[in-house]
Amino acid sequence: MGCSPTVPCSPWADITNFCGLCGDKALENPTLFQEMLDVATATVFRLTMSRYTGECTTTIRPCKKNSCCPTSYNGPWGHLQYPSYVFSRGDTIYNSGCPTDCFSDSCDCSGTDCITLPYFPVCGIDTVVVGGVTLNPSEYFIKNQKYLCRKDGLWPTCQDLSKDLSESGTWGITFTHGIDPPVDLVRHTVDYACELAKRCLNEPCSLPQKITMQSNQVIIDPMIHVQYGLTGHAPLDAVIKGLNKTGALRPSSFRNPRKRRNSHTITYP
Repeated sequence: MGCSPTVPCSPWADITNFCGLCGDKALENPTLFQEMLDVATATVFRLTMSRYTGECTTTIRPCKKNSCCPTSYNGPWGHLQYPSYVFSRGDTIYNSGCPTDCFSDSCDCSGTDCITLPYFPVCGIDTVVVGGVTLNPSEYFIKNQKYLCRKDGLWPTCQDLSKDLSESGTWGITFTHGIDPPVDLVRHTVDYACELAKRCLNEPCSLPQKITMQSNQVIIDPMIHVQYGLTGHAPLDAVIKGLNKTGALRPSSFRNPRKRRNSHTITYP
């Protein structure tokens, strides 16, 4: 199935975004502060359902259902039997459907005017190559930030995946997609990274410290935030809770119980 990244496609910030005394320390310890910024970004990215990917670039080679593709494939990844669901090899995704895609295995290769791109919202189309020929952007358009529609003619729904995109009988789409993080999420993530770096330097920081329970005393565990998918940095946690009230790890999806595939799924890279 399509792979989701564990970190944003493009960085949210760099060490120049540290300010005040922390900015001075970042210039003195650029490697440490960059590492802590990477750690903080990856953590917050997951805590906000991996939604804010920034701008990603993906190449797909659509092929509708297993009955439209060759029954097997001998290529760089060995011998494969084509499944009837979306699968990925690196950043190349196969078996992308169309908005009116039929649900049975009896689909034909008659073509379609719109293809559903697997990741959205779509920001733009870089290139569309059909049979080794790059199409003019005037020949297609994006609809509802997730469909790629052709103005004159139909997209093919079958291709020979054992061939390179430069050869006949193939086609592919390279497009950009993703959502930029809110400005307050970025600012507080940078501050959180600063606190992580200060702790590594054995300097006072605002992050909670683990306290050992003592006999005959009631001590509230300061690490309780971990159970609720938070960081312990209060300003950042307030933003995370506002963006992800339920603490979910992924956006919700809706499935049609009568069809063994998604009827509607919001997919992030």
